[in-house]
Amino acid sequence: MDSPASVSPPAEWFAEWFDSDYYHRLYYAHGEAEAQDFLDRLIAWLRLKSGARVLDLACGRGRHSRYLRAQGFDVTGVDLSTRSIAYAQAQASDDAHLRFRRHDMREPLHEPGQYHVILNLFTSFGYFDSEAENVLVLRAAAEALRPGGELVIDYLNTSRVRQTLVAAEEKTAGGTTFRLRRRIHDGFFEKEIDFRDDAGRPHHFRERVQALSPTQLETYFALAGLRVRATFGDYTLAPYDADASPRLIYVVKK
Repeated sequence: MDSPASVSPPAEWFAEWFDSDYYHRLYYAHGEAEAQDFLDRLIAWLRLKSGARVLDLACGRGRHSRYLRAQGFDVTGVDLSTRSIAYAQAQASDDAHLRFRRHDMREPLHEPGQYHVILNLFTSFGYFDSEAENVLVLRAAAEALRPGGELVIDYLNTSRVRQTLVAAEEKTAGGTTFRLRRRIHDGFFEKEIDFRDDAGRPHHFRERVQALSPTQLETYFALAGLRVRATFGDYTLAPYDADASPRLIYVVKK
C-alpha cells in the first residue's frame, strides 16, 4: 500500500494546505464572474470612493485585490501563504497602489487607522482552534480601520450547512480527482481531502472551520469594538434568512 506523500494537519492545518497548488486547483472553479459581481455590489453598497484604501484580508493569490485595484482603489492584500503572496506579487507589476505581503491575520497589522474598508471574503475566518484567536483577528482589523471604517466578513451560514451537508463526493478539477468527506465534529465543519498528485502520489489534507453562530460572531464583534451595520444572506446582498441563505455576510463598523 502506498504511504501518503504528505499528511495534514500539521500544528495548524491551513499553513500547509493553503500553500499547496492543489488547494488552488480544487477551488479554482469558484466563479470569477460571481466574485466580481459580489464585489461590485459591495462597492456600491459601501459607497466607496475612488482612491479609498482597501485591505484584502486573507487575499490568497490576489484575484480580488487585482479587481479592486482595477476599480480605482488603493489596495493591500495580505495572506499567510508564502507561495500565494509570491504569485500575487508577480502579477502586481510595479503598481504603487497594489501591494501584497505575507501576514498572519491574528497579528497586528501595525497600520493604525489606515483603511476605509477591510474585506475578509469567501470563508476566510474561523480556521483556528480557539475563540480567543477569532477575537484577535477582529481586534487587529479594528485597529487598522479608520474611524467609521467598515469590515466585511463573508462566512458560512452554519444553520443551512447543517441541513445540507453532503457527507461524501468526488470532484474533478484541473485533471485531479479529489475525494471529499465532510462531517460536523466538536463544533467544527471538517472536510477530509484525498487525491493523487500529477506523479500519482497520494495526499491527504483536512480543512476545519468553526461552526460559528450569529450570536457567537456578534459577541466577537462587540469584544473588538465593532458594531453590526448590516447582515446579508448571499452574494446578491439579499436579506439573511437562517434557514435558507447560503451565506452569512456581515458589514461591521468601527
